This record gives sequence, structure tokens and C-alpha cells, in this order.
Amino acid sequence: MIDIKNSPVKVSEVMTKQLYVLQPSDTIVIAEKLFNKHKIRHLPVVKSGKMLGILSDTDIKRISFGDDYMYNDNDD
Repeated sequence: MIDIKNSPVKVSEVMTKQLYVLQPSDTIVIAEKLFNKHKIRHLPVVKSGKMLGILSDTDIKRISFGDDYMYNDNDD
């Protein structure tokens, strides 16, 4: 195990280099297929070359289980 606090390892050495991205108009079905096919848990959402956010497999699970987090916007 690496001692992360004292590690000289750079992010570029361990990051995933093959990116898969979504567009805001893509469906949850498309995202789910990408998660499963590529065994990943996060997908950047991009529009016109600008990253708008990240969709996680947990976000989809929340929707699947009917959580109402989408309706509790506390960003004020």
C-alpha cells in the first residue's frame, strides 16, 4: 500500500487516460451502458467542449430507488 501523504506519484501516472463522456441530451440508458461496458463509475458531462458536471453510478442508483434528492435543491 502507498502512503498517499508522502507519495511522489503524480496524478498523471495513475489517472484513466481513455475518457468516455456524456452530453446533456444523452439518456440514463446510454450512461448505464457505458458504466457497465467499461467498468467505470463516473462520466463527465460535456457540452461544446466544456465540462458541465459528472454523472456517477450512485446518481443513477438514487434515481432507480426513487430518492427525491432531485427535488431538494439546497444550493442557495
